[in-house]
Amino acid sequence: MENKTKIFVSYSHQNEDWVSKEGKYKLIPWLESQLTDQAEVWTDNSLKRLIGEEFAKHISEKIESTDIVLLLISQDFVSSSFILEKELPIIHQQYEAKKIKVLPLLLTSLTTRGKEKIRWIFDLQTYPNDTRPLIDFVNNDSEWAKMKVEILDGIENKIEEVIQAKKEQFEILPQLEIEREERERNEAEKERIERERKQKHEFEKVERERQEAERIDKENLEAEKAERERVEKERVERENREPERQERIFVNKDYTMIAIAVFLTIAIIIFANIRTKYHTMSLYEKAEKVRKDSARMADSIFGIQR
Repeated sequence: MENKTKIFVSYSHQNEDWVSKEGKYKLIPWLESQLTDQAEVWTDNSLKRLIGEEFAKHISEKIESTDIVLLLISQDFVSSSFILEKELPIIHQQYEAKKIKVLPLLLTSLTTRGKEKIRWIFDLQTYPNDTRPLIDFVNNDSEWAKMKVEILDGIENKIEEVIQAKKEQFEILPQLEIEREERERNEAEKERIERERKQKHEFEKVERERQEAERIDKENLEAEKAERERVEKERVERENREPERQERIFVNKDYTMIAIAVFLTIAIIIFANIRTKYHTMSLYEKAEKVRKDSARMADSIFGIQR
């Protein structure tokens, strides 16, 4: 059962005579009996107790899992909102994606407006053709029998196409797997190269930062060394100048002491002379004498010229 081709029958319930075993024309039961070993034919008879969204969900799942769709086209078919809005959009989508084969069977004639509703279907091969429906053959046993065989032959051709496609797909799978693995290896190699490139870039960045840090540290060390040498040089120069400075201080101090001693000696002498003469002079003479003696003493000490 699993290896059989799956066939989905899309039809209006107004056309049960073509689908039901108790129907007048029994087309689908006859086809099912002829395809027992090749295909599994499915209709929605088992879903009649379902309604609404649950029914639509089962129909959608069946279409998406089928291989071939038989379209039983009639005026009732193109007047069904469920078929036009629920079934045909999925069937068309699957057909465009090359996931299913579609075989239209024209049961009855259509109005021009009815044909326009399903224009894309008439681009396919329709049985018996686009203008003469199957209903025209049912009253002639020989023609009807011949037409049923022609339809069966068309379905078997579709089954062969499905089988061949699956076979090719099966045969191509190993090659596809090889190509997929090759793509994955190439992608992995690209990722590895990109990863190594980023790692190299990061390493070079870190190395540049390390070298820059070393350069800055070296410059800082050299600057610190130069500063220490400058400070040491200044210290040595100060130490070398210190004895000379101390000597100048001592010399200046000695000169100052000598000058003070001389000044005091002269002052004492002058004072002694002034005191000796002071007692023999009048008050005016004493004052004038003190002034003149003071002036001479200042001139002698400081070398002031009047």
